[in-house]
Amino acid sequence: MQKSKHKSYRKLLRDLREMVPPLVPVRTRRRKLSDCMAYTTLHHNEAGLPTHFSITLDHRLSWEATWVVLVHEWAHCLAWQQDHDTVDDHGPEFGLAYSRIWGDVIEP
Repeated sequence: MQKSKHKSYRKLLRDLREMVPPLVPVRTRRRKLSDCMAYTTLHHNEAGLPTHFSITLDHRLSWEATWVVLVHEWAHCLAWQQDHDTVDDHGPEFGLAYSRIWGDVIEP
C-alpha cells in the first residue's frame, strides 16, 4: 500500500474508533487470505467475557476495496450485542450499523 493510502487507512481507522466505537475495542491486521476478502472474530477472556474484535483483511485488496471491506466488517462489530445469537449477520442491526457508519464517518 502506498504511503498516502496507508495514511488514509490509518485515518479511517481513527475516525471509526472515535466516531462509531463498538462495545469492545477493535484490532485490525492485513495478511494474505485465500478464501475470503476479510473476516471478523470476537475474542473472549478466560471468564468468557468479550475482550476485543479482530478484523483481518486480505493485504492484496486495492485501497478502494480495503476501505469498503473495512467499513463492512466494522458494521459487524458495531451491530454485535452481548446476546449475539439474536443478531443476523446481515440483518436489521447490521443495516443500521452500516448506515450509522456511513452517516457519521463517510459522509457526515
